[in-house]
Amino acid sequence: MTQRDLPGPVQQRGIVGSEAVDLDGSIRAGALGVFADTVFAGPVMQNRPSPTFGIVTSELSMNFPTTMPSFGELISMRQDTVEVTRVGGNVTGVILGEGNRVLSTVHIALRFIDHGREYEPLGLPKMDAPGFSLATLLGVPEAQEGEAFLRKKVAPHLANPSGMLHGGIAVTILEYVASRAVHEETSAWECESLRVNYLRPAPLGEEVKVTARRVHTGRNLCVADAKIALPNGKVTNIARLSYRKVQE
Repeated sequence: MTQRDLPGPVQQRGIVGSEAVDLDGSIRAGALGVFADTVFAGPVMQNRPSPTFGIVTSELSMNFPTTMPSFGELISMRQDTVEVTRVGGNVTGVILGEGNRVLSTVHIALRFIDHGREYEPLGLPKMDAPGFSLATLLGVPEAQEGEAFLRKKVAPHLANPSGMLHGGIAVTILEYVASRAVHEETSAWECESLRVNYLRPAPLGEEVKVTARRVHTGRNLCVADAKIALPNGKVTNIARLSYRKVQE
């Protein structure tokens, strides 16, 4: 096992674009999952034991200790600890807003896939705002009585270089739909934490169904479960998300 500690330098920067903005003008926490999955997987890929290895995400956990960034805010990503073994790797780090405000703490677990030939993924996607809203990108979930669902085809702009639903997009969709399941007319909730497990890929061209349900509502805490499933019913991702009440 090799380990690298990177206690300060910022590795990547990005801008919060319109694709992270919900219909009410708020920034969805799950949209930061695209940055997390893309950037924090990088050092594991760079330290893979064999040039024939690719990587897939096994689990992504994010905590959101402060309010979300604003539209157009410059954010940065810093990897703090990297572990790489023969079977995969783990990375922890933070996503920072302007003024070094911690927007999210991140842990990602990845595993290696042997392609049997030399494998090089495409470069990092551009993170500039493409100019369309989250609703335009994903559609609007249907919701009622603490449940919500959305059907979405895995289009090329939602896929990773291997032709599967991008791990960060999966986080975005799960949190986006879960936010509808926890919505109440009398209270506003913001995401406090999420954990997503990746069970199998969702291939390009498949129409996936994303469902979420509220499993607990307390005075200041709401918890939801969400999943993504293929047309045959097999689940690709499961998530548990917690939301804190927005203090007025």
